Amino acid sequence: MKNLLFISFLILSVFGYAQTEVQAEVSAEEISVNQYIEYNLKIINPPTNGGKPKLSYPKFEGFEMMGPPSQFQNSSFQMGPNGTTSNFVITISFRLKPKKTGTYTFEPSSVTFGTKKYASKEITVKVVKGESGSNYPDKPMFARISVSKSTAYLGEPIQAVYKIYSRFQFEDITDYEPGAYDGFQAKTIYDILKTQNAKIGTETINGKRYQTIEIKRVVLFGLETGELKLTPFKIKGIAQVDFFRSYSDNLVSNSPKVTIKELPDKPKNFNGAVGNFSISAEIGKNKIEAGEAFDLTIKIKGKGNTHLLEQPFVDLPPDFEIYGDPEVIDKTEVTAEGAKGSLEYNFVIRANTRGEYTLGPFKLDYFNPSSGTYETAITDSFAIEVKGGVLSAAKNNSKEKNKVKQKIEAKEDIRFITRDAYTAYHPLDFLYGEIIYWFGLGIPLFLSGIIILLIRKKRNRSEEEIASSNRRQASKMAIKVLKNARTSLKAGDNDKFYEELHLSMISYLKNKLNLDLTDMNRTKIQDVFKENGLEESIGGTVFEILDQCQMARYAPIDQEGNEDLIAKAETCINQIQKGIK
Repeated sequence: MKNLLFISFLILSVFGYAQTEVQAEVSAEEISVNQYIEYNLKIINPPTNGGKPKLSYPKFEGFEMMGPPSQFQNSSFQMGPNGTTSNFVITISFRLKPKKTGTYTFEPSSVTFGTKKYASKEITVKVVKGESGSNYPDKPMFARISVSKSTAYLGEPIQAVYKIYSRFQFEDITDYEPGAYDGFQAKTIYDILKTQNAKIGTETINGKRYQTIEIKRVVLFGLETGELKLTPFKIKGIAQVDFFRSYSDNLVSNSPKVTIKELPDKPKNFNGAVGNFSISAEIGKNKIEAGEAFDLTIKIKGKGNTHLLEQPFVDLPPDFEIYGDPEVIDKTEVTAEGAKGSLEYNFVIRANTRGEYTLGPFKLDYFNPSSGTYETAITDSFAIEVKGGVLSAAKNNSKEKNKVKQKIEAKEDIRFITRDAYTAYHPLDFLYGEIIYWFGLGIPLFLSGIIILLIRKKRNRSEEEIASSNRRQASKMAIKVLKNARTSLKAGDNDKFYEELHLSMISYLKNKLNLDLTDMNRTKIQDVFKENGLEESIGGTVFEILDQCQMARYAPIDQEGNEDLIAKAETCINQIQKGIK
């Protein structure tokens, strides 16, 4: 396998890709003892000049590896505001069966190129007796919501994954109705409606292999205690059973329950932090004049419910004043582990009385759900020297106020009210009755008319133009998918090979012959071939290829002739191209 991996990297020497990354994922985070999971190690955009790679993956303690790992690779291109980006991904897949119940942590996988090492994150998998398996319906197609935890504290992050499963190859999904999150705050990590890259995978459940499509992945934070239920989501799935039949179903997912527990007795000045955090502070200057403003910055960093935190409590010496609300710099992002990053609070403070003071230390009490206890993070303390006498009423004049005002306004989010004279204008005084007014009003209407005519013209393209376009694209699409099929064949992924080959033939015939899926039957295809003067044997070869691909998806067959099979497909496409222009 390592030699195959090395060969894949040699191919990259003629291409350029984006940043190198190693990711690991499992098909399910909770399974029963009679189920399988797939551990997929993805090497994204490996360097072209890194030399022979060294691969390291977990020992998978508590699991039995079912056969040798399989390997396949694919490329993708995506258009964005900054141009076209490309990704080359090599995936190594391990099929695992648990030996007994328990919670297992797979250590990070890594790939080393020369002196540079790239590592994935560790993954935790929970194995239960049998309840998890019974939660999967024994149906050809179903929808399911999986949650990472069934019990959590207030504010503790919970990951929810929305997926649909099919025993057949998906063709389309429609009529999607997302569920609600009553009692939770939800932060979306992935939503199929907001991306062009659908997450398609496979899972083995109770010995049966399903194709999966991830619809949504969110992180939930409980806002109230008690047993909360996620509202089911609804969606219609359409899949292809075989060459002549399709299967569709209006799916309704399960409605998992999550118990949200109240936090234990909260410490004084608790700001709602649940997770694992640190706190730091710094001041703008430690020697000031009485009445002068200075900055105090407090930074909270960590992961958990960072984005939900309240303003930290600031305990100041007597005669120290805080002006207004602090400026907040939010550098948090939501991941599967919850919100992580930092919140920075910038306070403007004024000291009124001379003397030497100690500022801080400032404390942050947070609840750690892993230990079930409150923990405290503490900052350093700061010595402040205030020079000058006590400010009297006479000295606290407009000059001193202006100093503080200028300091505060430098923050750009605080402004004082002014009483400048204001002259009101009647709205009809502005350009009404002028030529430029009517000219400006007419241009948008004129442009709208042109746009509508262009749209109608585009929609009124004749069926013959559309059919001609489909025929021109048919060969390119088929060659591309056939290339993917050959790649899967070389990688030893026979299931993927048959899927890609079957898809390429179906797509080619549909576009080349300008047929709907409902019209694609043996008689219709042979009639079109006959009308265009093609030999009857070509149709027979096409159906032979499709039948063999379909049979291979449900029963093991002799795979030694796969090279001949893909060669037949290429020959058929070439003959049809010559016969049908």
